Amino acid sequence: AAGSGPATLGSPDSAGVPQTVATEVITVPYNDTEHLQLAMEKWGEEVAAILVEPIVGNFGMVMPKPGFLEYIHKVAKEYGALVIYDEVITAFRFHYGGAQDMLGLTPDLTAMGKIIGGGLPIGAYGGRKEIMDFVAPLGPAYQAGTMAGNPASMLAGIACLEVLQTPGVYEEMDRLGAMLEKGILEAAERHGITVTVNRIKGALTVYFTDQKVE
Repeated sequence: AAGSGPATLGSPDSAGVPQTVATEVITVPYNDTEHLQLAMEKWGEEVAAILVEPIVGNFGMVMPKPGFLEYIHKVAKEYGALVIYDEVITAFRFHYGGAQDMLGLTPDLTAMGKIIGGGLPIGAYGGRKEIMDFVAPLGPAYQAGTMAGNPASMLAGIACLEVLQTPGVYEEMDRLGAMLEKGILEAAERHGITVTVNRIKGALTVYFTDQKVE
């Protein structure tokens, strides 16, 4: 869970997260370059990496403000920190190359979730060669998992990615998403309910407010 700007360190939002782990995490509001700058000025020399969703999915569909991600890359480079994109939600959802390709930015590392397994249990991470070379068998960092390379997940993932390469598939998701958004807004208006909808192609979030959520 995010703290109150850079004035606080991370705080566990569920049982089982040790306080010692949470205190190693600095939390900054999304789309807030001012507080990110303050946090880096205070702790930048100790920061190993900046982890961010390039397009937020965890609290709704929220696009980065112009210059926000670019500033993350800039300040990370200044302090020698890595930039890690959490594309667990966004990978392949809006664009075949993920949010990073859609936005024209390249992080040092990327994390992805079960989309690469067609919805079955699997995950992946990747990044720059000089970083990935530290992972076994080439490097000293050992990593493995019970479901690593699971054949069913891999076959489902290949099938899913083949479908996503079909011409017009993302345009169709956008069309269906727009239809759903229109229906929600019309229904809300009929019943006198104030809502705001954030939609990116086929994904949307409904907020019960008249304020823009960003």
